[in-house]
Amino acid sequence: MLNFSKQASQLEQKITLVEELRTKLIADVVTGQVDVRDVKIPTYETDIIDFVADCRRGIEHSYDIVEEPMADNQIWNFVEGFIDGRIPRDAFWGLVRFNYPTHQIVFCTEAALKTLTFEGSETL
Repeated sequence: MLNFSKQASQLEQKITLVEELRTKLIADVVTGQVDVRDVKIPTYETDIIDFVADCRRGIEHSYDIVEEPMADNQIWNFVEGFIDGRIPRDAFWGLVRFNYPTHQIVFCTEAALKTLTFEGSETL
């Protein structure tokens, strides 16, 4: 029998670790350890789909770190449909809104990766 209380506790710990990582990342930006002078923050419904589609097409960018809401397999299928021209932009956003995309943080450069430190692991 699964111990849901234990699993919930473990998930809360993971969420806390992600929040701590985000706080550290912000601190690294503020202290100049991560250079964000050339960062362009895309608007959610206009630029982000083009950025994600370009990334999925293999078009390179110069960002050190990207946080974006297109991380799960269902959203991947919608992005593929957008890239292939089967799903128009307005329909894409209609579909995404009802599928609650997850967020991901991607460390795209070696400089960004150097801001990370390994603190341990756990088995769920």
